[in-house]
Amino acid sequence: MSRFTAADVDYIKAKYLTLDELCADRSESPGALEALIKARRLPRPSYVLDDGTAMFPADYFRLVDEAGGVDALAEHFAARHREATRARRVAAEELERDWEAYLDGTYGVCLRAVTPEAIVRKTALVSSLCELLMLPRPRNAEWQRALREQVDELDALEREFTPDYDRSDEHERPPTRDLLIEAARERYPRRLRRRSVRFRSGGAMRGDVDIAAAAALLAERARATLVLAVMDDGPLPASELAARAGIAPSTASEHLARLVVGGFLATSRSGRRRYYELADPAVAAAVEALAIVAPQPPVHSLREATRGEQLRYARTCYDHIAGQLGVAVARALEREQALARRGSAHVLGRRAVRHFAALGIDLGQLERRRRPLVRGCLDWSERELHLAGALGAALTERLFALGWIKRRDGNRSLEVTNLGHERLATELGVELTRADAAYY
Repeated sequence: MSRFTAADVDYIKAKYLTLDELCADRSESPGALEALIKARRLPRPSYVLDDGTAMFPADYFRLVDEAGGVDALAEHFAARHREATRARRVAAEELERDWEAYLDGTYGVCLRAVTPEAIVRKTALVSSLCELLMLPRPRNAEWQRALREQVDELDALEREFTPDYDRSDEHERPPTRDLLIEAARERYPRRLRRRSVRFRSGGAMRGDVDIAAAAALLAERARATLVLAVMDDGPLPASELAARAGIAPSTASEHLARLVVGGFLATSRSGRRRYYELADPAVAAAVEALAIVAPQPPVHSLREATRGEQLRYARTCYDHIAGQLGVAVARALEREQALARRGSAHVLGRRAVRHFAALGIDLGQLERRRRPLVRGCLDWSERELHLAGALGAALTERLFALGWIKRRDGNRSLEVTNLGHERLATELGVELTRADAAYY
C-alpha cells in the first residue's frame, strides 16, 4: 500500500532533491554519500518515496561546508549547539538527542533551515508553548502576546508538511505543527491570525482564509493608496498618508484602522506620533501579486511614462529588489548555484553559503530571524521570480551599503550607479544595458 498520495509526491519533489541531484557539482559521489550516511556520519534522507527514491533537503551540505568537511561536522554541530543553549542550563543528553535526530533526517522534514540554532530554538518554543496552552489565560494581554509571537515564530521555523501523509503513524504522535501551531490557531482564532496555507497540488486549499475580505480592503482606492505609500517609503504618520491619498485626516484614520484590523498594516510609536507600516512582508508580496492581474492605467504625460519605465526597470518591493534588475539578479544567482528553482519557488543552491559570504551576508545569522530565509516573489512587470524573504532583504541592504544602487526621490524606483554596473557584472554576473539605464 502506498504511503504517499500524488499530492505528497508533488510536494516532496518540489522541496527536496534526489541523491544524484544533491551530488551534482560536488566532490562527493552518490556512493560515497550513502556510505557516510550508513556510518552515521551524515543525515539520512528526509523522505524515501514508495519506489525507494531517497529525497534530501536542498541545503543538506550547508552544515558540512560550514564545518569545513565531514570529519569536523560533529564537533561543529556540538559547538554551535552549546553556544545556542548557553543562556540556559541544558543536560548533555539534549545535545546527544538533537545530534541523533539530525542524523536520522528528522529535522530535514520539519525545519526550513536545519541548523543547531534552529533546533535549539524549536525545543525552547515547544516547551514554552506547551506551558502557555496548559495554563491558559485568554483574557490576559501578556499571555495573548506571548502566545501569538511564539506561535508565529514556530510557524516561521517549521516547514509546511506533505498534505496527506500521516506523520503520527511514523513518529508515534502528531507533530508540533499540528499540536501547537494549528491547534492553537483553531482554539484561539481571533487572537492568532492564520498566516500559512499548507501545500496543495490540486483541489481546494486547506486553511481558514477569507480572500474576499482581504480583497475588499484594497477595493477602496484610498486604502490601496495608503498601503502603496507605506510600501514606497516605509513607516509614515497618518497626516502624511492622508496627504498622499488626497483625503481628509479623519477619513484616513478610518481607513487606516480598517487596514490594521485586517492585518495589512501595523502601528508603532516614535515620541508622541503614531506611525503606520506593513504588518508583514507577505503583504507586499500579496500586493505585488495583485499587480500582475491589475489593469494598467492610461498614461497622460511624459512624467507618468518615465515613472512607469523607472519602476519596471528597478524598484523595491517593500524591502527587496524587483523589476528587471531584481529578476536579473535572481537569474544570475541561479546560474551561480547560489539559488535554485524548485517548482515555482526559490530555495538555497548548493553554493549559497560560499557565494553570499563573499558578498558579506551571513546566512546563519539570517536563519535565526523569524522571517522565512528564502522566498521567490512573482514580479508583476516581468512575470518572473525575484528574490524575497530575509535573504532578499539582506542582499538589497548590502547593495545599498556598497553603493551599487540608490533610491530615487518621489517613488520606489532604483538607480544603478556606475560602480553598480561594474560590480554587478563582475561579482554577480548581472549584465545591464547602460543605454536603458541612462534612459530610466
